[in-house]
Amino acid sequence: MKHKIIKIAHITQTLSGGMHTYFRHVLPKLVQKGFEVTLLCPTEKQKTENKNLLDELSKKGITVINIPMKKQINPFVDLYSFSVILVKMLKYKFDIVHSHCSKAGALARTAAVIAGIKTTIHSSHCFAFQRTKKPLKKLTYTYIEKFLAKITTTFVAVSHSDAQTAIKTNIFPEKKCKIIQNGLPANSANEKKLPLTTKIMKASLGISPQNKTITCASRLVPYKGILNLLCAAKRCKTEKITFLIAGEGKLKKTIKQFILKNKLSKNVNLAGQIRNMNEIYSVTDICILCSDVEAQPYVILEAMRSHCPVIATNVPGNRELLQNNRGALVESDPKALAKAIDDLIANPKKQKQYAENASRYFKRHHALENQISKLTNLYNSYALNQSKINAIPEKNTK
Repeated sequence: MKHKIIKIAHITQTLSGGMHTYFRHVLPKLVQKGFEVTLLCPTEKQKTENKNLLDELSKKGITVINIPMKKQINPFVDLYSFSVILVKMLKYKFDIVHSHCSKAGALARTAAVIAGIKTTIHSSHCFAFQRTKKPLKKLTYTYIEKFLAKITTTFVAVSHSDAQTAIKTNIFPEKKCKIIQNGLPANSANEKKLPLTTKIMKASLGISPQNKTITCASRLVPYKGILNLLCAAKRCKTEKITFLIAGEGKLKKTIKQFILKNKLSKNVNLAGQIRNMNEIYSVTDICILCSDVEAQPYVILEAMRSHCPVIATNVPGNRELLQNNRGALVESDPKALAKAIDDLIANPKKQKQYAENASRYFKRHHALENQISKLTNLYNSYALNQSKINAIPEKNTK
């Protein structure tokens, strides 16, 4: 008997940051597992790297559908986005809708209910109320999430701390939470490069060969703490050090002005968006992440995979990855960050210990195969339950 192919819609309002990594690795693997996968997202006016991603996904069997959507709340644009999503859901009759991030999560889950789709799964990848410091916005976003939770089948948390946030804020009950941690494929090229190769690579990035390299891969947005990192760069006592910042975002102009004003041009390199971070990590002495909040950052996972020691702010998503001597956890103020950088640069033995502990942890808990296996089991379980419900014969009323 031929089994029905399960049709899954993944929907997001952004392909930036960790979402780029998530979709690039996860969706093709789901196709290989026999699912029919559709990605609904904004495809117009995308940056080159995101256009390349969409082309890559299309070639690997994922159907890509354009949904006009913006991150910021705009009633007119959001209503139009919602109507387009609803039309697509009615047309394609998906078995499962898996939404990602706050805006897409709200529009997709509401549309799915109206379209009669029985299974809605949501992954926040860090709730919107965690990323704002404005009390009214925080309260509003929290209540919206509580309402949407009532029409959500399962909350797929990317970390234990992500699940605990949902439970402690009374958004989702524990029984509705499923933890499926982010994963990455094994990295066969994770050893440090030979001295000559390292020298050439550093030169291509504008880094002096003798300088220690502190790498921060992050979107340039307020909650990522880039300005705190630059303030720390001013305080660092270590000589011959370069801060390499890889990423784009709305704070780029402000960051450039800060660098010029504080005469940091010789010490800070704004490298822009870099997709092949393996090459960067191979010449990095320390990876650093200064976020105010994280669910489970891919940048730390990539550094762990690449045997690169990590310093990160002591917030739940980072702490879960780096606790038990897998990295340095610090408070998010420039003085603490600067001291942590100076101390770790001066201690090669500690760098090696962090890197080895983190690498072992990554291999045990964050293999891509584990993530795909758990997602596959979750999707199949709902499809099987729905098949059983549909197969129940009607009672004979005669």
